[in-house]
Amino acid sequence: MSVPVFCALLLTALAAGMDLREHRIPNILSVGGWIAGAGLWMGFRGFRGLGVWFLSSFCLGVAGILVWRLGGIGAGDAKLLSALGGILSWKRGLWVFFAALVIAAGFGTVSLWKKGRLAEFWPRLKYSLRRMTDRITEPEQETQTEICFAVMLLGAVLLRALREWWWLH
Repeated sequence: MSVPVFCALLLTALAAGMDLREHRIPNILSVGGWIAGAGLWMGFRGFRGLGVWFLSSFCLGVAGILVWRLGGIGAGDAKLLSALGGILSWKRGLWVFFAALVIAAGFGTVSLWKKGRLAEFWPRLKYSLRRMTDRITEPEQETQTEICFAVMLLGAVLLRALREWWWLH
């Protein structure tokens, strides 16, 4: 397992624990992730590594903000995604992000089905998309999900670690 994946594993494990316990991810955890990512990339490439760190944090931050605006994740999850991008690089970060979305989609569908609320999903998604594209000014409906996305990110980082371990051995 590479050093960035190990650091991402530690960060997501802490975030998942806090998300499960308090249903929020503290900003200090995301800031720590950004600092760790900047340090890692400067260690790998010197000051040129800051460009990689910034691009990677920006790419995953934008992806996180888009999903947050749709109501799929919380703001803390979006900041955590940006920090993960800074640690992993944009390629690995996007891989982890999409893997976490697949895990969350499966888990979320089963969770909503068990609660008898699966029929609410499509109207909420449609409203979120309309609100984003049409700049609706009416009062917001509740669009946030109840899934701890940091746990899904932890699962995706674990999958990435297993994938890297598999190719190395």
